[in-house]
Amino acid sequence: MKKILIALAIIALAALLYRFGVAGYLSLDMLKARQSEFAGFTADNLLLVIGAFFLIYVVSTALSLPGAAILTLARLGAGKIWSPFARHQRRG
Repeated sequence: MKKILIALAIIALAALLYRFGVAGYLSLDMLKARQSEFAGFTADNLLLVIGAFFLIYVVSTALSLPGAAILTLARLGAGKIWSPFARHQRRG
């Protein structure tokens, strides 16, 4: 019974995400269009961005959500989330 409730909760969450158009925010076109805005926000809030990306990535891959593939491509293609942090660490 507990497994059925968990499965239903995951299905309900996926349906809500689809219904409210969250999938549109997890597209490569959207990432490309807002890349400079993301870069500025990342520069100002580096640790927040790293933590949020990590949490979102872990949850989306653990639940096998379609956005996990886009997040992987965004991370591998851009390389802009960890690289400022890595440069900062090498200097110190």
